[in-house]
Amino acid sequence: MYPIYDFGGSGDILHIALANGFPPQTYTPLVDRFTTQYHVMNLMPRALWDDETPPNELISWKDGLAQDLQNGIVQHNWHNIIAIGHSFGGIATLLTAIQQPSRFKAVILLDPTILPRPYMKALQISRLFGRKASSGLAERAEKRKTSFESYDVAYDYFKGKKLFADWDEMAFRGYIQSLRPTEDGTVTLAWKREWEAYYFRTLYAGTWGDLPKLRGKMPLLMIRGETSDTLFAPVAQQIRKILPDMTYHEIAGHGHLFPQSAPHQTGDIIEDWLKSL
Repeated sequence: MYPIYDFGGSGDILHIALANGFPPQTYTPLVDRFTTQYHVMNLMPRALWDDETPPNELISWKDGLAQDLQNGIVQHNWHNIIAIGHSFGGIATLLTAIQQPSRFKAVILLDPTILPRPYMKALQISRLFGRKASSGLAERAEKRKTSFESYDVAYDYFKGKKLFADWDEMAFRGYIQSLRPTEDGTVTLAWKREWEAYYFRTLYAGTWGDLPKLRGKMPLLMIRGETSDTLFAPVAQQIRKILPDMTYHEIAGHGHLFPQSAPHQTGDIIEDWLKSL
């Protein structure tokens, strides 16, 4: 069976699809409130599977990440899903909802990785000619420190990083708690850096052609971080024109990782929207 991280609760499934590099524990402050009404789950991406290594060939999110999500949903036989997807998890969610619309009750996209049309088109063309696009994010991921003497040492190390500076404390502690103990007494990152780099290199470039397929299929909510460096404001406006019935919100003063830096504000928006359906 496809492995699951179970946040708890009962009722219809509320599924959260993660951003690259961020284990499910970092989403606890966002989704914990929903366990009173839903069974909150995460079908874990392969980066979090035991002893799973990236394939040698580059397989895009559509044929890898999204296909796993589709297969997992079928395997667990889920229906009436409230689906939340963050970053590349938003793309996996979007593609799965297009393939299996009858299984979904509503879709919520949190800063999905939809880049400007010219960039996506250039990426598609380069891949047609077998060229591998360089990725600074992938290269940085490959150099990421992965092992620490203890949880306390890891806490102090990451607490000083700019990435985590504005995180909710419980989301940050979730990141630390996700570290896995090893036989030599150290702790290591749960999300393997090889997988993080692989996912950055396999960005799916066909999203602009997929967006119209969501029109009229199910209720849609998209939330953007006001200072996001992933979903730019002009891109969000173009998406809203393609999906005019979609509800749209921005989280002021927060960037791409607002589910971790503003989990309660994000949860309020989602909760109010679900009540309005």
